[in-house]
Amino acid sequence: MSGKRNRLIVAALTLMLFSTSASAQNADTTYALIVYGGGGFTRNLSQFDVLPSGLQRNGFGGTLRIMMRPEHLLRVGLETGLTQVYYVKSEGVQTDFGITDFTSSMNAVPILLVFSMPLVEHLDIYAGSGGFLMYSNTESFGTQVTASAMSIGFMLGLSYMVPLEGDWGIGGELKWYHMDKFSDDNIMLHLMVSYRFLEW
Repeated sequence: MSGKRNRLIVAALTLMLFSTSASAQNADTTYALIVYGGGGFTRNLSQFDVLPSGLQRNGFGGTLRIMMRPEHLLRVGLETGLTQVYYVKSEGVQTDFGITDFTSSMNAVPILLVFSMPLVEHLDIYAGSGGFLMYSNTESFGTQVTASAMSIGFMLGLSYMVPLEGDWGIGGELKWYHMDKFSDDNIMLHLMVSYRFLEW
């Protein structure tokens, strides 16, 4: 399964590179640094060997990304943020130590190198890879335990941004995160704003 995901990422990046090489480069090309930020809905798609009782797959997440945008060229940048992977809440759980309420959340902070290219006006495709800092918070018997781990991962996304007056833009983004450590997959729909803060 991970081999198919790797091939999908390679295919997306290859498509971007071939499309970029086919584009003419102008001597008066301008460059810009653009920051994107936003957040919204996330849905966990992971497969569990045993489905946890009280599993809640829906949650919220946020994205922060900075991109260098040359005209008519492949764009490159960095992405981070915070997304809930899933949440578990069970009441009256019977254990060897007695009955307790149990809650556990898994969250992820991506640190990704991302590439993008325009498909049509205002519509960009994104692909990237890097690491995810994954951390869980678990509470039972009145005690809270936090654990963390690093995972490699990938992302694919589509972004539709409409320019506003000045250097601002607004739009939406649909993307998929795969986190390899525990074979977690999340799909996200985010409302995004952008700001071009530097151009040369």
